[in-house]
Amino acid sequence: MKWDALEKPWQACFELGWESMKKGSLPIGAVITNENGVIVAKGRNRIFETNGDAGEIYHHKISHAELNAIIKVSEFDHPNIRKYTIYSTTEPCPMCFGAIVMANIRTIK
Repeated sequence: MKWDALEKPWQACFELGWESMKKGSLPIGAVITNENGVIVAKGRNRIFETNGDAGEIYHHKISHAELNAIIKVSEFDHPNIRKYTIYSTTEPCPMCFGAIVMANIRTIK
């Protein structure tokens, strides 16, 4: 498949995964889109990184891409979150799956 044929959320996920790999973490990226398919949050794995962006988890075993995307989207600011979709370059682990459910995101790709 050609890069241009990928949906924008998938392109963003792979770009985030590549950035994580270049920084020495696991090559995993995740994005959340709203009900219109617009990317509203991005996260990447930062387990082995000693610094990170404000509002992200880094240098910890729970520094997963999905969690770093989820913590940027609050149900209070996004009342339609149940219609949102999370994309991830890997199948979410049990911890991330639980966080996705607790965040009220109902679609995983």
